Amino acid sequence: KGRILFAVASDLHFASKLQRPECLTNFIDLCYEMGVRRVFCPGDIFAGVRMYPGQPNEVTTCSMEGQLEAGVKGLPRREGLTYDIIGGNHDESFMKSCGADIISALGRRRQDVRTYGFYSGLFDIGAEGVKNPIKVELHHPDKAGAYAMTYHMQKEIEQIAPGMKPHIIFMGHTHQSVFLPDYRNVAGFYCGTFEDQTL
Repeated sequence: KGRILFAVASDLHFASKLQRPECLTNFIDLCYEMGVRRVFCPGDIFAGVRMYPGQPNEVTTCSMEGQLEAGVKGLPRREGLTYDIIGGNHDESFMKSCGADIISALGRRRQDVRTYGFYSGLFDIGAEGVKNPIKVELHHPDKAGAYAMTYHMQKEIEQIAPGMKPHIIFMGHTHQSVFLPDYRNVAGFYCGTFEDQTL
């Protein structure tokens, strides 16, 4: 009875020397041409600091101000396009190192960005003429790999209380693209990345 159109861009890693801004721009342009006006970003918007040994050699700047500026300038702006964003473990690294919330700072600097805090954000999306909205969750688990690509996604879905279950969950962190079509009535996606593999 209605059509809902959106895009998902995860693990952008602004300020990483291995981030692919041209791929992100091409993706946003393609989506925009298709009519997308809302983009969901499930975490790791920035490269962060002290995430692993050698990371200072793989970022353009270690300062929060420098990385924030990279995100403010690098997130493509298009007329009428908005971003729904949560922070991931890389973004939280600034909170741990200096008590600063880079995700909220991005929201203050960019009027086209809505922020939902760190690790999880739940909201509704709807289409004109459709009575019940679709519940969407952006999630950024902080877990290492597992024996099966969907293992952590399945465990995360199992932990959601019935009244809080989204219809769709978009997950970042793994830098993999995976689709779990229907697990406990939830469609789950791992959403890939816009960063090349680091050392």
